[in-house]
Amino acid sequence: MYAIRHGKTDDNARGIYSGRSCISLNEVGRRETYRVANDEIKYLDIKTIYSSPIWRAKETAEIIRSVTGASIVIDDRLTEMEMGLFQDKSEEYLRETYEEIYWTWVTTPHLLKLEGRETLQEVHDRAVGFYKEKLWEEGVLVVSHVAPLRCMVLYRMGYPLSNYKKIEIKNATLFKV
Repeated sequence: MYAIRHGKTDDNARGIYSGRSCISLNEVGRRETYRVANDEIKYLDIKTIYSSPIWRAKETAEIIRSVTGASIVIDDRLTEMEMGLFQDKSEEYLRETYEEIYWTWVTTPHLLKLEGRETLQEVHDRAVGFYKEKLWEEGVLVVSHVAPLRCMVLYRMGYPLSNYKKIEIKNATLFKV
C-alpha cells in the first residue's frame, strides 16, 4: 500500500491548521503533485486511489488519476482530524492564546482531549481500520492528511501514539505503508 499526503496549500505554507476546511492546493501543491505523479506514481501499478473526502485530498487524487488512469474511491475514514478550537488557527496564535493546550498538543498529543476535537485515538481507530481492511488489496494508493497518515505509519511500525509528533509526513511525498 502506497500513500501520499495532499499537495501543499496556502494554509500549510502559513502554518495554519486547516482541519476539514474546503481549501484548494496552491500552485506549488499542484506542481509538486504533478511531479510525484509523473516521476514516481505512474511507474507503480496503481489500480485504486482511496481519497479523503476533503477537497485538497480529492484535488490531489484527481491530478494523480490524470496521470495513472486509476479509479478514485472516497473513504471518510481518511478525512483529517476534527480540529475543534485549532481549526483555521496558526501555530503562533495557538501558542500565544492557548499556551497550556498548545504545549500538551506538542509534547503529549495522545493525551489531548478537547470538546469538539477528535482525539488521536479516534483518528487512529478509523485510519487503522481502513489500513487493516485494505492492506492486502493490490495496487492501492491512499491520499489523505497528516493525522490519519501518521496514525497508519505508527501502527505499521508498532509505535504508540505518544510518538505521533516524531513522524514527519511532507506534502505530496509518496511513501509505502
